[in-house]
Amino acid sequence: MKPNSMPIRGAYLIALFLTMATSLFVSASDDIRAVASLSSAKPYEGQPVALTVTLYSTVPDIAYAAISSREEFEGFTILNAPIVDNGENRLKRVIENGRELYSAVIYRTMLMPSETGSETIPKLEFTVGVRRPTTVDHPFFGRIMSTVVDDIEVSTRPIKVKIQSLPKAASGYSGAIGDFSIEGSVPPGKIYSGEDAIVVYRISGSGYVDTSCVPSLAEYLPGGVAFKSETNESSVIVSGDQLLSEIEMVYTIRAEDAGEYEIPPIPLVYFNPLSKTYQTSTSKPLKIKVIKSELPSKPKIIHSI
Repeated sequence: MKPNSMPIRGAYLIALFLTMATSLFVSASDDIRAVASLSSAKPYEGQPVALTVTLYSTVPDIAYAAISSREEFEGFTILNAPIVDNGENRLKRVIENGRELYSAVIYRTMLMPSETGSETIPKLEFTVGVRRPTTVDHPFFGRIMSTVVDDIEVSTRPIKVKIQSLPKAASGYSGAIGDFSIEGSVPPGKIYSGEDAIVVYRISGSGYVDTSCVPSLAEYLPGGVAFKSETNESSVIVSGDQLLSEIEMVYTIRAEDAGEYEIPPIPLVYFNPLSKTYQTSTSKPLKIKVIKSELPSKPKIIHSI
């Protein structure tokens, strides 16, 4: 396998080849091409978009495909995220204009437009390994049929992109672009007065969001409940042409007195490129029951002269 390549799995190709009644080696007249596409032709500034390259061939005898050009995209930031294996990188039969072809995704990356205006995704070059028949002289079996893999260079066409500016920001908006939900929870267990407790909020959805987009819990805590500390963990993956994001915010709080408290709904304002509007996802209110601590109270220290 070539370095920096998305694997087109050999086991799949061998199984496909064995089901054919005729020999299907690539010849000089075979059509092998690479087509680049963006998940949005007119993305907004800051909106993640998937750049995908699909290989099309008249026959399935493809050994590998690897990018050979530099990955430089002026006006865009490359978002590094694991890619979910959903089978797109395996050759499959497709019908195009009544003709049977074989296709597979050979490249995908997530790009974030960093400025508004017109930009161009440059052409990308790939080295595609194709199997061809040959004969070899075997010391025992004599002349036999075998295969060799030859490299063919293919390239995509440039893509012109118009990057739009966001509409005037809605109140509370802090940078999330996509479609998200926010949910709060209190881990099971008793919460005692004068002791630390945990509250968890999860933000998930498709698009870009980070911790700076999430409102501070300290602003929403009811009287009698103090904010102590915060930790967070973020993860992003690429599934198909979508960037899936999740943030888990873990807050430590403390109530000095027993009683029932309620954290009101917390809003997350984001811009949805599909509806072209700002939207708000709101968590449900969280009820927290604090019971009197079973530990003996600490004696008060009195200083005297």
